[in-house]
Amino acid sequence: MPRLTRLSSLVAVLSMCACGGDRVSAPTGTPSPTPPPQHRLLAVTDDSIESFTVDAVDGHLSPAPRMTPGSRSSAAVVMPSGDHLYVTTLNGLEGFRMNATSGVLTSLAGSPYAQRVFGLSLAPSGAFLYSYTSQRAIVAFRVEPSGALVEVGRTAGAQFQTPVEVEPGGRYAYGFGNFSLTGYRVEASGVLTALPGSPYPLPSTDPNAGGLRMARVGPFFYVLSQGAGASRPGGILVYRFDALTGIPEQVARYGAPEERVPSAVDISPSGGTLYVSFRPRLVTDAAPVYVQAFAVDGSTGLLGPTGRLDVGQSIFSLMRVSPDGRGLFLTLEPSRFDEPFPPTQVAAVRLDAAGQPAAVAGQPQSAGLFPHSLLSFAR
Repeated sequence: MPRLTRLSSLVAVLSMCACGGDRVSAPTGTPSPTPPPQHRLLAVTDDSIESFTVDAVDGHLSPAPRMTPGSRSSAAVVMPSGDHLYVTTLNGLEGFRMNATSGVLTSLAGSPYAQRVFGLSLAPSGAFLYSYTSQRAIVAFRVEPSGALVEVGRTAGAQFQTPVEVEPGGRYAYGFGNFSLTGYRVEASGVLTALPGSPYPLPSTDPNAGGLRMARVGPFFYVLSQGAGASRPGGILVYRFDALTGIPEQVARYGAPEERVPSAVDISPSGGTLYVSFRPRLVTDAAPVYVQAFAVDGSTGLLGPTGRLDVGQSIFSLMRVSPDGRGLFLTLEPSRFDEPFPPTQVAAVRLDAAGQPAAVAGQPQSAGLFPHSLLSFAR
């Protein structure tokens, strides 16, 4: 009898669950999928930050709320997450918490972090930020989890046209200026120490360097040479750095096409494709700027040209590959000589699965007047 009683009680409980009463309902349906990250592009000018969303399907750009740092700026970097933005302004090195949706910038605690600094670069790890001073010193900052910056040291003797670039391994950094290439060891604190023999003179045929991009695979980096007129055309210099000492040596040079000058450089997230924009050598030349893709040999650093795409007229360009490697963005400046100056345009280029450039439907967007920084992130 006790066994039968227990069976009857179980039937009663099951009947309650089926017919109603106080019960906990089992979850229905499936969890909502996590939305994909939204990609953004920022074009930073002297007095504003033009913001764009990147279409997830075809890569075209749509204007988003404009941001204003509050003072004239000369350089900018953004954290890969898009949470924090750092800008050199008349007030110094300022840090902001960024709301890309509303366009609101909120100053970080302790900002500004330094006075009279120029140029900015962020280590690939996001742990350190670098700038340089008019006294030719590189200033190293540690990036706190809150986004605040803490100065950790200065390295004297730098004279750069562009900020230093830290290689993906985080051990060495390189920059150039005053007709030479300078190499540094990155200490555990983030402070830079000059490598033996640094600075290293640039080749006499390539005294004017105009861009540097680290490879993502292997101990290589790429430098754009502006050349010196028709008699000494520019090109792409390939450097290899010693994994133990960091000392760089040139291993290859690729000359620019006739009547062309390399203008901007970036590399795909995988490291398999290098992109270089080439502008006409003469500013009066109406030929369009084009983007050339190069396959990168990860074991040698050597390049092989693949696809190219004409983009538009320009005498100067900034270029940035999106974090997902599906798009590329290029600024187009028609003139810096004839007033009133027309606004700079920014064009979107679609990159296919093989990394080859293709046109995006729609017109380029206005990027303000003479942007100095082009930043891409996903959040």
